[in-house]
Amino acid sequence: MTYRLAAALLSAVVVVALTAVPARTAPEAPESTIEWELNIDLQPLASIQVAVPGSKTPQMFWFLRYTVSNHTDEDQVFAPEVFLYTDTGDVIRSGKDVPPAVFARIKSSFNDPLLKDQTSITGKLLQGEDNAKNGVAIFPNFDPKAGVVEIFIGGLSGYTETLQLPVPVTVTERNIKGTPREVEKTELTLAKTLRLKYRHPLDPAGKPIESKLVLQSKDWVMR
Repeated sequence: MTYRLAAALLSAVVVVALTAVPARTAPEAPESTIEWELNIDLQPLASIQVAVPGSKTPQMFWFLRYTVSNHTDEDQVFAPEVFLYTDTGDVIRSGKDVPPAVFARIKSSFNDPLLKDQTSITGKLLQGEDNAKNGVAIFPNFDPKAGVVEIFIGGLSGYTETLQLPVPVTVTERNIKGTPREVEKTELTLAKTLRLKYRHPLDPAGKPIESKLVLQSKDWVMR
């Protein structure tokens, strides 16, 4: 790893740990590595209105459908971590606060009996196109005033960088059940992560069109 990349990564890690805004500080990742990497085909980010239990009016949710396949030389474990960030401060983990009725509605809308949510798609991914899996990441609605939305998809690559921190920092981690806990770190490991950047188009009055997002860029970052 070059000195420039190491410095950028270390700076980003410290900022992430102290300010919790990784969407704005994630350094670029190398395009090609010797570690395994899964293929992912993405559908447009879309919104849906669903009547959920306990709500008198339909609620808006956003969802990103994808197909993940394994063209490496061995079976891999696919355990996706998908987060959505907005430039107004929202941080939303895929699947959190999403009632089961939302996934059921999306699955029936596309008539895809093989579609899996983030929990059920986790596991061994066999080699070859015939073993590809169809998944969907679902998010509750975010701040309608957001102008930029970024989605980070982890679990697609085996490439990581472990960095020693100049001073210990306290960060919040989640266990396999999603329960948060604070731990002190003297080093942090960043993983190669896919980043999707969307913009919120404006109507003639200059207000964001609530139900539409346009993909601006797609790249790999260390996060």
